[in-house]
Amino acid sequence: MAAAHTEAVGGSAFSLNLGLKRERMLLSADDPRTRMRKNLDKHLRAVGLEHLPLAWLFELTPGKDGNRLHLHGVVDTSGLADADISRLEAALIKAAGVASHAIGGERQLDIRPVYYAAGWVDYLLKNTRRTAATLRLDQDKLFSLNHTMTRRAQDTYDAARLAAKRKS
Repeated sequence: MAAAHTEAVGGSAFSLNLGLKRERMLLSADDPRTRMRKNLDKHLRAVGLEHLPLAWLFELTPGKDGNRLHLHGVVDTSGLADADISRLEAALIKAAGVASHAIGGERQLDIRPVYYAAGWVDYLLKNTRRTAATLRLDQDKLFSLNHTMTRRAQDTYDAARLAAKRKS
């Protein structure tokens, strides 16, 4: 529902590579989701975007980048000016810890409009079992929605449910 809301309002999907220090800290943390959420909240608050609807999850995928932990998510960027988007991008990168080498620079953060929420969600869910096992978490602990996104997702769900009832 968070992705559906984000698509409906013209928001953005993102992929965010973590810096090596942040990744090591999260891989060894007892509660990596809370640690990352607090870090994101801190950096978004510092740039005045703490109430921006945001949902994300951890992913660890095998591949050429060496099984790196990273984040994927959605953020409601509707109504933001270019300067706000720049502040958002800077806050996300700071929260992730600046990455270097192949995953740093322009590859650290990829943010683009959500065109097909269901497809993005399918992509997000492809490695949840493996990621949860590596982080020693239940699969439902890989996800995080801030309070604003939780409300927006609930509103989107309620509207869809009402529309379905009216059709039947």
